[in-house]
Amino acid sequence: GHAPSDAVLSASQQLRDRPEKESVARVLVVLSDGLNNASVASLGSAIDAAQEAEVTIYATSTNYTASSSQAAMDTQIAFDVQNGNSNLRQLAEQTGGLVLHPRSPNDVTKAFEKIGQELRSRYAVSYKPANFAPDGHFRTINIEAHTGGRKLRVRARKGYYPRPKSQFPPAPPSPRQSPTPPEAT
Repeated sequence: GHAPSDAVLSASQQLRDRPEKESVARVLVVLSDGLNNASVASLGSAIDAAQEAEVTIYATSTNYTASSSQAAMDTQIAFDVQNGNSNLRQLAEQTGGLVLHPRSPNDVTKAFEKIGQELRSRYAVSYKPANFAPDGHFRTINIEAHTGGRKLRVRARKGYYPRPKSQFPPAPPSPRQSPTPPEAT
């Protein structure tokens, strides 16, 4: 059986419970067909756990194109491929990540290279709303970017769970000036 929701839930909880000395990007890379036929956790609870832990999910589907021709002949396979890819898309989109669909097992390396490019070109945007209340309720957000009158494509989380200030990493120390050396005599 397949249990990607259990894996995402467990990894997200471990990342959430791991204290960090500074702000870090929390990323999960999932290689799966997306079928959730053996998970105890639901897809929704896995997404909630990832969002609460501020985890971004990048998924690579193992439902290769070669399987798609076979899927055309078998309605159960077609349903499984569609369902699995939908699960991976939801995991990625809801957490600000990306889902990739390699055409064959040989293309998985290219998918991981694409994920690496994405990770190297990420930007962090933050804000604190005027009515900030760390009440544990999910807040939806929408981030848009424009340049030259043209809307850019932005991948971002669909929302966040506000945390009390005590759960944020401490601000980095301010740079100190080195002591002035005594004058030589």
